[in-house]
Amino acid sequence: MKILVVEDDLELLEPLNTVLSRAGHVVDGVDNCEIATGLISEQDYDLLILDWILPTGSGINLCQQYPFYGKNVSCTNAHRQGQYLR
Repeated sequence: MKILVVEDDLELLEPLNTVLSRAGHVVDGVDNCEIATGLISEQDYDLLILDWILPTGSGINLCQQYPFYGKNVSCTNAHRQGQYLR
């Protein structure tokens, strides 16, 4: 599965990338909307894991953009509450 992870908190981004890669997925992990938008326009992803609140935009907006490129994808969000990833 090809996955794009967009998370500005590197303490979450790096472990997510590692775990997903070790599980056999192809993972692109980025920390801002501009890079994510470029990747979305150029590549096909099976899954987007998005932080909803990013310094340069919104994961919700990224998910809404995807169909404009003529693509279908599943989107989910990840956020940290306390010391736990939900």
